[in-house]
Amino acid sequence: MAIKQVGIFCGSNEGKDPRFLEAALQLGAILGDNHYAVVYGGGTRGLMGAVARTAKQHGSRIISVVPQRFAGHQILEETDETLMVDTMQDRKKLMIDRSDAFIILPGGMGTLDEFSEVFTLQLLGLSGRPVALLNTAGFFKPLISLMETMVDSGFLKSSCWDLLIIKEHPQEILQALEKAT
Repeated sequence: MAIKQVGIFCGSNEGKDPRFLEAALQLGAILGDNHYAVVYGGGTRGLMGAVARTAKQHGSRIISVVPQRFAGHQILEETDETLMVDTMQDRKKLMIDRSDAFIILPGGMGTLDEFSEVFTLQLLGLSGRPVALLNTAGFFKPLISLMETMVDSGFLKSSCWDLLIIKEHPQEILQALEKAT
């Protein structure tokens, strides 16, 4: 399966470390330069807005999936397709359905929820779409450690590491995703 549309899950804030924003901007440029469409949550703020805006400037098609409750908030004007949904759960489901692969950048609880769902679907064999963590500045180190504890404790199979892509730099992500398909 060729990757054409990449689902992006990340924070609607920039975070405190400037490397988070720098990585988001680099990833957006790489996605656009390589003609991948971006499926994301529709916002203009934070890492979310940075990836989408930069990807659009570099040639990506942008697909925004926005819950009705955020309809009055800022939505990226440069969006090629805006899909309005009822709930956050509907947003996540539609983003999953419309994406061929997933990249997770730093973020908060929503990002953790989105990662958990797409990776669980992959672990259960319900999705053959690759999942990658962009581990900028070691952000996901505690999550990786927790998952190692899950393996050591017998709650997660060690083969999960064969499925999850973990990269430190944006330029490594797309190559790893393409290899995984």
